[in-house]
Amino acid sequence: MNILQPYINIRSFDEEAVCEYLNKIDEIALNFGPEQPILIEINSLGGSAYNMIQLYEHIRLLQNPIITYTSSMAMSAGAILLSTLGSPGNRFASPNASIMIHEIQDSTGGDKKDILDYVADMTVFNDRLMTILAKSMGLNDNTDVVKLIKDNAKGNALYLTPEKALEFGIIDHVGYVKMQPKTIFEVITFLTEEEMYPPLTNEQCIEIEEECRKKGKKLPKVPSKKRKK
Repeated sequence: MNILQPYINIRSFDEEAVCEYLNKIDEIALNFGPEQPILIEINSLGGSAYNMIQLYEHIRLLQNPIITYTSSMAMSAGAILLSTLGSPGNRFASPNASIMIHEIQDSTGGDKKDILDYVADMTVFNDRLMTILAKSMGLNDNTDVVKLIKDNAKGNALYLTPEKALEFGIIDHVGYVKMQPKTIFEVITFLTEEEMYPPLTNEQCIEIEEECRKKGKKLPKVPSKKRKK
């Protein structure tokens, strides 16, 4: 039996994947109250900006607190969702994650008028995306985001460590987010490295050693610095 969790893992922005995310969001909204936090984990290289904005508009209408998190990579469309969907104070990146933002990129063909019309539409759409991102970063408008990218990127894309993403206001915390399974899943936020992988106490080391002796196994080597008094 699968227990419904208030959790979505976003990896792709193709139409089929986005449709699945939208269905999952609706299912969560129907089965959990508006006070239930929803964890959206984003591990993606990016994809269609149009599909991304559909997902953004759908999720931001929910009354539930939204927690966004990346444990590996949030780039392009993924970075925008990471920054813009998370409720204030609830945007996380693990210490090992990579984050990248850039202006919208695309290509088109056709006659001259079609190309000009498309470029005009893309310019307006890009300004909207950069404005949404600017608001989540605490900046004034889209021009501030464009300037930040140009001033700090070597090329057209700005690649960021979690610490830099925190400095620029894209995320709120560098740390871990973990789901604690209960009857109704409860979100535990902002775990430090030590909290995520706590050192063994002396009592735990003694228990491990006694268990190994009973089973005739070789005692594991536990460095003294790993033991927590």
